[in-house]
Amino acid sequence: MNLGQSLVLIVIITTAVNTLNLNETRTPENNLIQDENLSNTLNKSNLSQKYSERHIRELRSNDNTWKEENDSNINYTYRMYEVTRFNRTVASKDEINRAWKLYSRTFEFVKRNKLFEYENARNQGFKNKFSSTHYVNIGHYRDNSTLDPNRPEFLIYKNNSDNKRMLAGVMYMQNGVKKQGKQVGGPLTLWHYHTYPEKRCFYTGYAESKIENCPEKYISDVSPEMLHVWFIEKEGGVFETKMYVPDYKSLEPRKLSKSEFVEKYRDQ
Repeated sequence: MNLGQSLVLIVIITTAVNTLNLNETRTPENNLIQDENLSNTLNKSNLSQKYSERHIRELRSNDNTWKEENDSNINYTYRMYEVTRFNRTVASKDEINRAWKLYSRTFEFVKRNKLFEYENARNQGFKNKFSSTHYVNIGHYRDNSTLDPNRPEFLIYKNNSDNKRMLAGVMYMQNGVKKQGKQVGGPLTLWHYHTYPEKRCFYTGYAESKIENCPEKYISDVSPEMLHVWFIEKEGGVFETKMYVPDYKSLEPRKLSKSEFVEKYRDQ
């Protein structure tokens, strides 16, 4: 190979690398899910600490402490639990950046597909079977992707002051009751699940009492794990688990700038 051919080859390789860096890779997990162990460039020495086992805390409970995730700490009577692997609340720079990417790409998907208008969402496969707020896309739910901003499992709508459905956020949901949600944003991205006094079928994305002919991966007294991403102001932030919004009728969805997002979660 002569010098001219070598230079041409270098240009081709450089162009290909730059193209890969500029374009989002359409993997099932869209490059968002990474092993939390990769997050070792931490801005504080104590940020690397994690629980040896996952911990849970019950929402709507007077006891707000984190406990080990085991049967003795779980009440199977219509309860709701947040889950984490991190014994800290402060996120690293890497975790904040990954959380921002999840938030930003999710918002841009909604905006690009005009899903703020419910009619467009319905035409794109988001339907409501049981819930007054959660609209599932069954194709997104049953595929093998997780946390793909181009394929969220649920859209969350609430009626605004004009009694018109307003998109408040999205909900990601694991495809199956045994799968654990990856905390791509470290302690910022808390997944949650619901418990029931008897087994339910989650094949439709909702908790149905009839379990006959339900695929085994969707049967449990614990729901698949879920993660919210909000586009309206929430006291607990854009990933808050709680559904409650004090005055949602006067709110309008908007996207935080990256500087707003980083400022909100830095040293939280």
